[in-house]
Amino acid sequence: MRRTISQALSHRLYTVVEREKTPGIIKVKFGDIPGVITLSIKQLENGRYSLDASHGIKPEGTRAYFVRYRDYAWPGEALDDFRTAFWLRYNAAVKAGHRPSEAWLVPDRPTSAPGNESGPIGSP
Repeated sequence: MRRTISQALSHRLYTVVEREKTPGIIKVKFGDIPGVITLSIKQLENGRYSLDASHGIKPEGTRAYFVRYRDYAWPGEALDDFRTAFWLRYNAAVKAGHRPSEAWLVPDRPTSAPGNESGPIGSP
């Protein structure tokens, strides 16, 4: 299904903080986590789309999880995939009795960044 960015962002888990100041850059809050996540959606040469997120999610007692290395048919599909990946970890932590916290957001670092030689901690 071809979903637009607006359709995907209308989901109750997203609170849009800033959109369209810079094309393709969206700042959101997720669920009850107070911190802001910057999402960057870019069109690839093949006509598909990629999504980069400024943060991964790491609720207490879990491994960090980052949404990376995928391409999507539509921008809305990228946002839906990000939401689903975050929601699985967010929901499991809440069900385990943890309160959403900004500490759950971990800055993403590219695997080529100095100090991150081990690569992503968790990825799809």
